[in-house]
Amino acid sequence: MRPAHVHFKVTAPGYQTLITHVFDESDQYLDTDADRLLRGRYTGAVGSALFSTVAEATLLAAWMSYDSAPRSALAQRYFIQALALAQAGGDQLLGASILDAMSHQATYTGRFTEAANLARAARAGTTGIATATLTAHFHTMEARALANGYPPGWITLYGSLADDESLIAPARGACRSMTELDLD
Repeated sequence: MRPAHVHFKVTAPGYQTLITHVFDESDQYLDTDADRLLRGRYTGAVGSALFSTVAEATLLAAWMSYDSAPRSALAQRYFIQALALAQAGGDQLLGASILDAMSHQATYTGRFTEAANLARAARAGTTGIATATLTAHFHTMEARALANGYPPGWITLYGSLADDESLIAPARGACRSMTELDLD
């Protein structure tokens, strides 16, 4: 039996065609089919690809849960399960993407220290394999979490000081060295 699902085909001029599907999360076969596949015997490459694929599907379930109830523990459980599956598949970039999503959720729900730590973990886990753009994104997620953890009004204060070059010059040097700084 296959889980209940709906297929979509999205087309637009100048873009690649997207074909995807959405599952009904209450379907009884959604859990059992993936579980049965993951318990099978496969070559290393097939097993890794299978775990990564199920991790991606679980990540989608996490985002759907998050979108419908951002503060729900269910979304966090899906994120954690997706991360474990990505790790089992040896997929570091997918694991970092999941940590990034978890950082987003933690920032949104006011857990700023956790959000910063998750973004740092994503960055650390992809050292040497992530593109510069992806690494910058992880830095941005960390900065976003840290900025949100400051008292209200600090950004307004910073903005008013930003026009004073004598205050900005030393900060530029500090910012350059912050990428080397371990804030743990």
